[in-house]
Amino acid sequence: NAHKDITGTVVSEGGDPIAGATVLVIHKTWHNGGYRQDDYTTTTDSRGQFSLPKIVATAARYGLNVAVLAPRHAMVSEYRYVAKPTGGDVTPFELKAPKSPNLRVRVMSSEGKPLAHRTVAPKARKAADGVEHNVYFQGSKAAHRTTDDDGVVKLDWFTAGDTGTLLVESGADWKSARFKLSSNANEGGVVTVTLPEED
Repeated sequence: NAHKDITGTVVSEGGDPIAGATVLVIHKTWHNGGYRQDDYTTTTDSRGQFSLPKIVATAARYGLNVAVLAPRHAMVSEYRYVAKPTGGDVTPFELKAPKSPNLRVRVMSSEGKPLAHRTVAPKARKAADGVEHNVYFQGSKAAHRTTDDDGVVKLDWFTAGDTGTLLVESGADWKSARFKLSSNANEGGVVTVTLPEED
């Protein structure tokens, strides 16, 4: 069977196209009792559109997670699980990203020391309305950032009222850290995130 394209459009809450957004796609397949998970990365064009050609074999069940990280906009994602595909085209994704304040996050150890030069990756964003947006660690390298000498990193993945979850490099491992943004999170504000105890 022919493989179908994954396509979509990324816009602001006002409906304006967002160019240059990073699009992280996870494609899940189940064949002969086995499971496979592949990752793809692309960016949106000047019209806010993206396309990954000939990815999905729509004759068998599949799952797709499409996550978008755009400058000055909070991350958004959509997950689809198609148990009984009809063999037709994959319905285009339409993702709407809210504006984000120019946030900075200070990453601290459980002892209260800033964690300098640590890689930080997005994991989840729970919006104030309760909707969850997720980024899979696999294939997320295009979104990784590094803290500076003071443990601070600029992140525009979240917006006011969100509960955010980050993954922070910790030796050979990664640790998950969660934080809550107030409903009046300020432009250019600094949010402190404390990692769990180091092993």
